[in-house]
Amino acid sequence: EADRPFYDNIDYSVKTVNIVNYGAKGDGTTDDGRAVTAAVNALLKSGPGSKLVFESGKTYYVGSGLGTFAMALFNLQKCKGLTVDGKGSTFILGTNKPYSYLSGTKECVIENCTFRYARNPAFSATCNSVNAEEGWAEMTADRDIGLATAETYAPPEGTTYFGVLNRSDSRYHLYIKKYEMINAGKRTFKIYFDMERDYTADWVKNYLSTYGMICPTPKIGHLTVETAFSAVGNTNLTLSNININSCYKFGMFIGNNEGTLKLDNVNFVPADGEINFTGWRDAFHVKDNRCKILWSGCIAKGNYDDAINISSSALKVTEYSAETKEISLVWNERTNGIYYEIKPGDTLNVIDTSTGVDCGNVKVESVIKQSDGVNRVVLKSSLKNISSLDNLIAYFTNRCAPDSVIDNCDFSGTFRFRGPLTVENTKIFNMRTWIDIEGKIEGPVPQNISFKNCDIQAGSGSTIIINSYNNTNGYGVKNITFENCIFEDSTLSIGKNDKVRIISCKRHDGSSIANR
Repeated sequence: EADRPFYDNIDYSVKTVNIVNYGAKGDGTTDDGRAVTAAVNALLKSGPGSKLVFESGKTYYVGSGLGTFAMALFNLQKCKGLTVDGKGSTFILGTNKPYSYLSGTKECVIENCTFRYARNPAFSATCNSVNAEEGWAEMTADRDIGLATAETYAPPEGTTYFGVLNRSDSRYHLYIKKYEMINAGKRTFKIYFDMERDYTADWVKNYLSTYGMICPTPKIGHLTVETAFSAVGNTNLTLSNININSCYKFGMFIGNNEGTLKLDNVNFVPADGEINFTGWRDAFHVKDNRCKILWSGCIAKGNYDDAINISSSALKVTEYSAETKEISLVWNERTNGIYYEIKPGDTLNVIDTSTGVDCGNVKVESVIKQSDGVNRVVLKSSLKNISSLDNLIAYFTNRCAPDSVIDNCDFSGTFRFRGPLTVENTKIFNMRTWIDIEGKIEGPVPQNISFKNCDIQAGSGSTIIINSYNNTNGYGVKNITFENCIFEDSTLSIGKNDKVRIISCKRHDGSSIANR
């Protein structure tokens, strides 16, 4: 009974669900999984206005006891007005499940929680010796990595499996073929590299001995939980005072949400005394949202893909009729080709990536079909300059978290900013920033992005790429502004047809950057 989620037959009489009534110990060693699942189910049954509260400052270990139906520690779906208040507690998962899955909720809140996995998906290792010619190194791990002496481990075929140099100023990916444990007691092992992949050979040869590595933990790093937090299809969601110490892969996937998403003091930070690691992929992966997102006082450190990616997905135009204004679209990222629910009033921008022509920014009049691999809609007005369907790409510009705000945050990593956005009073350690389109994967062509009162520090090889990759007089990146910022203008890489304004900015040496 404790495993079964309750989404109907709601009893509105109970408004506070207290974890102490469900047998949770909160001592950090007892498996409290079933108790937490039962309490969450009671919260769902209690209805709008209800709150699940934990004991202040406790540590709840969740091993194998989440139950069959609990797809995440906090699994909230199709519910309204519910709050989970951790009261400053820590939740340690020994099971391969996400911290939270939020789908179809309205006006819900998760607050005052710290999350991590019992086994960190990464470990650090110092370098004993390097054989660059044969593509291996002997390393010593800082902990037990789960391999016995003489045991080998190779990731499943097709897995993108990498470690990074143990330095915080850039994302030095080293692609891995295999581990071979030399002596489990001494934690020494060989690591074999894919020396043909990207810059692996150079970095193994020239940097590995000096810096050592942060490596994926065998059998779990990169491989298990895809996303620690998922927020999909919600309306007016709040996450407040959340610390995420470790993720198997992605940190937070935010997609197809409506209204306003408030992220207040949501932090990707390593646990005290741990290595500089929080996840192998994006911290905030933000795709195809109508909602405005408000980041306030957030931190993202130690993630080895984007700190933030804000974009909408590219859709392939397969049919278009100028007479009926009907257009058919396919989302190639999904095997079924179907995009999230399209609504009248959604705004579609269509570009021709071969000619550089902007074919129009038009609203949807009506939706004809979203099934059988086809998204077919009628547009309110006609597209222009259509010469061929071969290279037409469409983006929903109102599905790029428009008018979002990043305020008083501290982020380190790489960034992809594609939607209308204000970044203010924020510290950014920039490894690389893309204010561009990514062809057939994501966009749209960025416009109306403003940086105000920001300190943008440059990591090794840092660039800020502002580029539509279009040399014609068609579409281009527009209205990108840096105002009262401290940054290195030498890191800017601006395309021929793309527009940037700089107002009252300085470099870190105190010299002024000319207005433009």
